[in-house]
Order: sequence, then C-alpha cells, then structure tokens
Amino acid sequence: LGREHTEERGNLVEEMTETEALWSGQQEELKQFKECDPVLMHRKKEEAGVAKDAANRWTDNVFIIQSWVRDKFNMDMDEFNKFFGIPAEFDSVWPYLTAEQALLVLFTTF
Repeated sequence: LGREHTEERGNLVEEMTETEALWSGQQEELKQFKECDPVLMHRKKEEAGVAKDAANRWTDNVFIIQSWVRDKFNMDMDEFNKFFGIPAEFDSVWPYLTAEQALLVLFTTF
C-alpha cells in the first residue's frame, strides 16, 4: 500500500539519499562560516555590551562600599584594598572602549 518496490520509488529513494548527503555536506561547509554570521555577531556585540555594563556596575558597587567604609571607619583606601585583595589598578572595565572594541579585545586575547 504505497510502499511497493517500483522503479519509480527506487529512483525517488536514491534521489532523496543523494539530496540528504548533499544537504549534510552543505551543513558542514556552513559551519565553517558560522563565525561570520551577521546575526551571531550582532548578538555577541549586544552580549558584550551587557557584560561590560554589568562589570562596570559591580565595579561601581565596590567603589561605593570603599567610600562608605572610608567614611564610617576612617580607613585608608590602600588599607581597604590590601585587606580585601583589590589590586591597585582596579578600575571600570575598559571605560574607554566601545562594545565593539571590547569584543575585539576579548576575541583576540582568549
């Protein structure tokens, strides 16, 4: 009932197998170009911007706590940084870079 082995069905099955093999090969080739996908690049730029904003927000939170501790307990900033293991070069994440430039730095260093 519809699955009888006929010459036409055999030809169609063979054509389908060839088409599936071709499609599979093209999918493998497409994977090589995935890094250049404009939609993926746009998404990565947006994610980098969100990550940069979040890192800067946490950095600002540390500065707020430093200021509060300095005022409340009359503690020197160097002493605070040493006590909590904060490096001297601690600052906002790439405050001078755009999200695109930050992405470039991320992808070339890791």
